[in-house]
Amino acid sequence: DLKVFINKSVLIFRIYDLSNGLNGLLPFIILPFYCSSLEIGYFSISLKFVLISNLILSSLSGYFNPIFVRLYADKEFKKLFNLLNKSRLVLTGYFLFYVFIIIIFGEQILSLFGDDFVHSKNYLKILMIGQAISSSTGLSGQLLNMIGLEKYVMNLTFLSMLILFVLSIILCPFYKVYGLIIAM
Repeated sequence: DLKVFINKSVLIFRIYDLSNGLNGLLPFIILPFYCSSLEIGYFSISLKFVLISNLILSSLSGYFNPIFVRLYADKEFKKLFNLLNKSRLVLTGYFLFYVFIIIIFGEQILSLFGDDFVHSKNYLKILMIGQAISSSTGLSGQLLNMIGLEKYVMNLTFLSMLILFVLSIILCPFYKVYGLIIAM
């Protein structure tokens, strides 16, 4: 029944949205217990620079996603797999370029916000390396959502939220912001 399918899909996407939102909020819920406001500010500005890189993901998904849908609908799975791999390479290439710029010019960029923010350069570099590794999966999550496997994406997002929470609780007391970054 179409109504049941729609309600089930909406529930899955709501749980996914909730998990994804909590993934973004957990660092700022947990860090105040272990770090000063200044350290949280340094982390926050570093995280914002990393999240700018998501514009690359959005831009590339706007190009690749319609092609994914067409190939899947036409049951051209080999071409779809090849395109997914190509998207992974393109996305990784763009991210690596962004990482290179941040690693080389990170201090100068951070100093635009004030000399104190240069202290967050290590946070920024570590977060960028993590984001580059994450980008190597390409647009797999979006593809899974488009072909009816959104439940897997929801489960993975929920699992990543739980892992972030548990590792943060374990690592933050000892390593503060670095513990959180490792957990991410």
